[in-house]
Amino acid sequence: MNPRPRPGLLTPATVALTLLSLALPATLRADLRWAASGRAGWAENISRSSSSANWKDSAFLESSLDATYPRAFARNWLLLASAHAETFTLRDFSLNNTLALGPRVDLQRKFGLGPYAPTLRAHLGLSRRDARLRGASGWTTDAGLQFSQRLSPAFRASAAYDWNQHAAAAPTFDVRQRTATARLTWDIASRWQLSSAFARLTGQLVAEASGAVFTRALSGGLGPLIAQTYNARPFSITDSYGPGWFSYRIDGRADTSTVALAYGLNAQTTLDLRLTSTRVLNQALVRYKTDITSLGLTHRF
Repeated sequence: MNPRPRPGLLTPATVALTLLSLALPATLRADLRWAASGRAGWAENISRSSSSANWKDSAFLESSLDATYPRAFARNWLLLASAHAETFTLRDFSLNNTLALGPRVDLQRKFGLGPYAPTLRAHLGLSRRDARLRGASGWTTDAGLQFSQRLSPAFRASAAYDWNQHAAAAPTFDVRQRTATARLTWDIASRWQLSSAFARLTGQLVAEASGAVFTRALSGGLGPLIAQTYNARPFSITDSYGPGWFSYRIDGRADTSTVALAYGLNAQTTLDLRLTSTRVLNQALVRYKTDITSLGLTHRF
């Protein structure tokens, strides 16, 4: 059995952002916008395994801390410089715990005046991700575009396209991905909000399998296409979800559907219940799914 997650995983991230803010001039520190969030949930097949006999379920905890400096530098233009820290902790498989820290810049252009004017935002970010899983640590670069517009007093829509690259220490975790997302938000009442989203990710994915299943796949026991594909891709024994477990990189497609119901506890704090379902089809025509139910809390200072 894997050891329990290390306590205080958020502490280095909190300290780093706090020190960063203290290094800024007092006039800049006064304009910083802080946000903290936490999310707890249950994930079915968090191991992203294609064989149902390998599925591993676990409770998880996510947390984040963001410091953002906004600056309007021209009419309808907004620049946001931020630093963020994020943690991911699996209760039962702590080798998969991660800590990420890095800066991000957003440039926003609003086309017109009033609440119905469309908005285009571009972002560029860089973060260092430290992982307990051997070979998974590295640098993540992400960039993207988002277009959003309010359609009526109750409805807003947005579409986004993102590029992501994680340059990991080991080829198994060195991935490049592209994601297209569409989202619709309904303001049900003054405090209630319902949103739904669909995202399609294409590129390279990391999946997991037990030693017995993966060696069978490599030897052709699951078919020639799987054997040919998996033998040609990076893989390694990482013990990610148990002794002798393999992590392997594969090209594929992941479709994710999300429904979230949010309630504003007050002007600064929001509570939300989220259901997420992901379906993956990889290059060897192997399918698997991951379903997540979670509860999140966000506070803006």
